[in-house]
Amino acid sequence: MALIRTNRPFLDALRPTRGSLRVVAWRWAFALLTSLPGVLMAVVGVSREAARRPYYTEVRGPMPGYHFARILEESTGILGPAVLVSVLLALIADQFLTAGAISLAHPARPEEDRRGVLSTIAQEGLAHLYPFVRTALMGGLLFVLGAGVLVRISSRLGMASERAGNSMLTTAVLLPLSTALLTLLWFSAVGAWVLWCRLITVADGRRTVRRTGLLALAVWRRRPVRALVLPVLLTLAAALLPGAIPIAWRLSAPASGGGVLAWAVAWLAALFAQAFVWYWMIRAGRLIYASPDLDALRSSPDTPLGLLVRLRRLGRKDRPARAEAPSAPASS
Repeated sequence: MALIRTNRPFLDALRPTRGSLRVVAWRWAFALLTSLPGVLMAVVGVSREAARRPYYTEVRGPMPGYHFARILEESTGILGPAVLVSVLLALIADQFLTAGAISLAHPARPEEDRRGVLSTIAQEGLAHLYPFVRTALMGGLLFVLGAGVLVRISSRLGMASERAGNSMLTTAVLLPLSTALLTLLWFSAVGAWVLWCRLITVADGRRTVRRTGLLALAVWRRRPVRALVLPVLLTLAAALLPGAIPIAWRLSAPASGGGVLAWAVAWLAALFAQAFVWYWMIRAGRLIYASPDLDALRSSPDTPLGLLVRLRRLGRKDRPARAEAPSAPASS
């Protein structure tokens, strides 16, 4: 019972509200449209190249992991541009959809607000586009820095493991898997931070991203389980869900793997589950942020931190005073 009371906002967020099902449906539709370039190129690439190879046509039973890796390697050149286009389209759609969903998920949304879902997405997306883009750039920078640190640490640990004479299982399998898991966790944590920054931006009408980022960390400190742990776990699960489709495809004997329709239905179901989890986190976040004991955070000013101003002042203080030029002699 204590666990249920602690996570009550997440349970209350499961209740459908006005427009919630349409928001999830639009998120699902946009995810489907933005992922189509990558999916179509993957189907074309596998059918024209990898599907004609002996290691694909002659396999019986689940495909060996080595052969599956070869398929992915051979499809990289074809999938690269399509995946890039899909990612760019998804990022653009996410800016608008997230702003509209946060506005529609207001726990005290007035009844007179009769805007449609699409009009709300367009209006709120344009109104908060600039701070959203800056937040996404900051999140991307944090992820790249953190992932770089993890890769560097993993490389040093791998060299130390080889010098210590550890087994290949530890050096070549367990260590890379651990690094990949930590990278995914870091990605999920950064994604949860970006989502909280956006939620606070729309909820309070803020524009200063640095101040909003600190407020998101303050919410995490006040609500470590509901605002940090659960969103990170849900983000991680939503990110891994589509990846389960190709793994299941590999394990299902691709030579007779159930037909295209079954995999298409599975892919659509995974995208819908992602859309549902996305809106669930937004709705729960709005309920958490509306708690009375967070009034002090909500009332904090939306002013810059003044770091650049302070640095300029320090630079002026450290700059040596200029010697005054001697005055010219008075003319007779």
